[in-house]
Amino acid sequence: MKALSAGLATSAGYKALVAASGLSLSVWCALHILGNGAAFAGPAALDGYAAWLRSAGGVPLWGMRFVLLLVVGTHVALALASWRRARAARPIPYAVARPAAGIAARALRACGVALGLFTVLHVLHINYGLFLPEFVPGRVYDNLAAAFASPGWVLAYVAAALVLGLHLGHGLGAALSSLGWSAPSRRTRRGSLLLAGLFVLGFSATPLAMGLGVLP
Repeated sequence: MKALSAGLATSAGYKALVAASGLSLSVWCALHILGNGAAFAGPAALDGYAAWLRSAGGVPLWGMRFVLLLVVGTHVALALASWRRARAARPIPYAVARPAAGIAARALRACGVALGLFTVLHVLHINYGLFLPEFVPGRVYDNLAAAFASPGWVLAYVAAALVLGLHLGHGLGAALSSLGWSAPSRRTRRGSLLLAGLFVLGFSATPLAMGLGVLP
């Protein structure tokens, strides 16, 4: 146990924990996409799914939110700690910089902050009616339809999906390397980009379908 704790306290251990929490959040995003897909089965299916999440006095929904908040907090805290350790270990920049790697790393952090802020806005917008005058509690499908009747909100949600894709496009491959599951390679990068693209399509599908009138 002491050996495990000592290992996790190292820079490599921090990166592994960041990777594990990031992959957990990716799984949650995939499940969220599947839940959103209920919109394509009609209002009754989506509203029924939302009611199921709120069942048992709201414990499942708030329980999931609590776990999600805990994982997000862990992911962000460890990512910042890992970044600070790296800076402290090498306060002098490399003589020869790698622009692509630097841009990817900076984008990873910036995208993470943007996604965190958007997630808060999304919960307040769809679940509590912020900036949504037509909001009706429990009528999830109608609330989404009202929100995505605005081209601005459609663009905002699609932009958020693209930011998520950019974050995952680099983060998934980095997570596999940090956990020792796969060495960095062209195949890994392509796989990460493919999965990131699927996430973008999944999260963009409902806003675009409602905004374009495919879903009434």
